Amino acid sequence: MKRCNQGWGALRISQELLLLGIKVSKTTVATILKRNGFTPPKTRMTPSSWEAFFNHHKHIWAMDFHNVFDTKGNQLFILVLLNTFTRELVAINATLNPNKNWIIQQFCNASMSGYQLPTGLIADNDGIYGNWLDQALKGLFDIDVPRISIKEPWKNGRCERFHLTIKTEILNRIDITDFSQAQKLCLEYQSYYNASRPHQALDGQNPCDTNSKKCNSTSLYPNLSYKKTTRVGGLITEFSLAA
Repeated sequence: MKRCNQGWGALRISQELLLLGIKVSKTTVATILKRNGFTPPKTRMTPSSWEAFFNHHKHIWAMDFHNVFDTKGNQLFILVLLNTFTRELVAINATLNPNKNWIIQQFCNASMSGYQLPTGLIADNDGIYGNWLDQALKGLFDIDVPRISIKEPWKNGRCERFHLTIKTEILNRIDITDFSQAQKLCLEYQSYYNASRPHQALDGQNPCDTNSKKCNSTSLYPNLSYKKTTRVGGLITEFSLAA
C-alpha cells in the first residue's frame, strides 16, 4: 500500500486495511513502515523558515504593543509599527481599547499618510490580535503575517529594542497623567526618533537621512558653536550647529 501510495501515512493505511476487514492499529502500521525504511511524512502545514520569509519579502514592518499605566491606574496600550529595514518608526499611537477596528485603522492611516504598506508583517501571539489578524490584513492589504512562536521574542527583536529605548529615554522618566499626554509624547518622540536621534544600526545616522555624511570630530573645530533644543516635553536635549 505504501509503495503504491507514497502520500499515505500510518493512519490512512490502517483505515484502508480496516475496509478490507483487517484490523491493525496506527501504531503497528507505523512500526512496520519504519522497519521497512519508510519515514513519517512531513506535517501538512509546515511553516516556512524565518530566513525564507525575509528573503521573500523586501518590505517588512514589525508590530508590537507596549503597556503603561497612568497616574489614575488606567492601562494604556501603545502600538508600534516599525520598518525593519530602514528602522523608521512608521506609527506609534496610544489607546485605551486596542480592538480589531482600531488596529486596522492604524494601517489605513499609514497608507493615507503616504507610506507604502509592507508585504510582510512580524507580529507575536498576543491575545489582542485574536485569530482575525492574519486573514484581515491579508484580505484588506495583501500583507502576510507570520506569527512568532511562543518564547521566541528575538524574532521581533527590533520592536523589543525600541520598547527598551523609549522606556529608558521617556516612559521611565515621567509620570503619565492621562491618555492625551501619552499620545502627545508618542507623536513627539516619533518625530525625534525618525529625524534627529542617531541609530547604531545606521552608523549614527537617522532613518530620515540615511545618506548623510558622517559627522566630523568636534576636536577639529575648537570654536564650534552649537545650540540646544529640548524635545519631548524637555526629556531630551538635542544639539545642533548654530548658524
